[in-house]
Amino acid sequence: MELFVLDPTLSESVVADASLEGYLAQLAFLEVARKDLRTGSGLSKLASINGSLKVLCTLLLDLNTTFREIEVPEAWGVVDEPELATAQLPADINVNSFAAFERIEEEPPSLLKSWVIAAKGLAFKEAYGTQSTLRPDLGIKTSVATVKEHRRLTPESYDRNIFHIEFDLGDSGLKYAIGEALGIHAENDKEEVEEFIKWYGLNPEEVVEVPSREDPHVLVNRTVYQSLIQNVDIFGRPPKRFYESLADFASDGAEKKALLALAGAEGATEFKRRAEVDTVTFADILLEYPSAHPSFHDIVRIVNPMKRREYSIASSQHVTPNSVALLIVTVNWVDPKGRDRFGQATRYLNGLKVGAPVTVSVKPSVMKLPTKTTAPIIMAGLGTGLAPFRAFVQERAYQKQQGHDIGEVLLYMGSRHQREEYLYGEEWEAYQDAGIITLLGRAFSRDQPQKIYIQDRMRQTLGDIRKAYLENEGSFYLCGPTWPVPDVTEVLQEAIEVQHKTVNGKDAKKVNSRREIETLKEAQRYVLEVY
Repeated sequence: MELFVLDPTLSESVVADASLEGYLAQLAFLEVARKDLRTGSGLSKLASINGSLKVLCTLLLDLNTTFREIEVPEAWGVVDEPELATAQLPADINVNSFAAFERIEEEPPSLLKSWVIAAKGLAFKEAYGTQSTLRPDLGIKTSVATVKEHRRLTPESYDRNIFHIEFDLGDSGLKYAIGEALGIHAENDKEEVEEFIKWYGLNPEEVVEVPSREDPHVLVNRTVYQSLIQNVDIFGRPPKRFYESLADFASDGAEKKALLALAGAEGATEFKRRAEVDTVTFADILLEYPSAHPSFHDIVRIVNPMKRREYSIASSQHVTPNSVALLIVTVNWVDPKGRDRFGQATRYLNGLKVGAPVTVSVKPSVMKLPTKTTAPIIMAGLGTGLAPFRAFVQERAYQKQQGHDIGEVLLYMGSRHQREEYLYGEEWEAYQDAGIITLLGRAFSRDQPQKIYIQDRMRQTLGDIRKAYLENEGSFYLCGPTWPVPDVTEVLQEAIEVQHKTVNGKDAKKVNSRREIETLKEAQRYVLEVY
């Protein structure tokens, strides 16, 4: 046994920049495990992944003072138990040397009670310690907003339903910052819930009593109907452990065997098909295996709770002080059985009428505007990825209205067709006419024989990107699907290489543009929010 101690506080570099502590730890590990990677080409490879070669060389020297081996006392090797004294440790570490373990957590009870229990609590609040609060089951701060506007942005005949939805915050006091996301605590479809209650044989008015997430000593009372509407993800996608848990309730041997097979390695292919192709739900599985009929308080225990869905906020609170806007695309598909399927949260949002109440919460995000109003911003948004950039542009317009100088605003947007998916098009053009948006790069990929993507529009305006991003120290943001990330990053690398030659001459040593992107990323001037 060897014992080493690493003390990062003895490194001047780490003290000056705490983000370097991780690199120092990596080098300390390599000092013991792979010394061959600490020199020559090995260190160069590390530098290409983990920052500059100069920084790593400095940290390597710091190991002389920060990293040392401690002598292991002989007494540590004395084993009192004879059976352990003869045990042999593995001679080498293999890739599968991490032992699997199960963390068994005691699950809180969920009990079915009659409506009388809840009635007593409401009638005699002091005696029962009753508190009426908004969604105490969630464990996070929530507010209620009401739908102020619901406007479809794509034609009714178009196959994608993209809509703008805006909420009135009323007297909720909810505050949000530029770039943050709004958590929507959606509800299951009422008709589907009623249908499930009917065929499963449940009493919708029975009360289920479960501990609060914030304080397990505080019990939360909800009806079966209310739980299925707001809490239990009965129409969500079941994980493998659900099949295993459900097998415990199967009275039919064949069904029990089938459920256990789906939960095991031999059923991996079938499980994947069910999840990705058939998109089966918890309710589907309960219907498919009728002998496995857990009671409702067991359903609450083995079915996942509903999770909030977060959407980038598409408004600035400086511009709309008492409202918050989202840009949503409805997720829908047809399964192999010909059934229409929908994403739970987008279906819920799309069905909301003006005036409907919605439970919401706020989540921080990496999408933040530069602190200086004069710092340029370059934004690339695909489809609903434009949402945070609407907030960015609104905020820059507000800053200009307040008398501040603002930097260049470059907006690149991508979608399939201009006629159907020019999302917020009139707003962008109005901001451009007002001098807020400096450059508007529109890429409608299917409006011409050759495909034109967002990276093509960026490459066509490389000079503008060089000026805003590199000369004027701007920040770049990309929001939307993951697939354009490599192509968009390649354009930024080209801008870095061209700028380097322009400043240092054609014969200058080639710049490591990939490393420069990593440096920009660390400085929060290269920000991705992709999904």
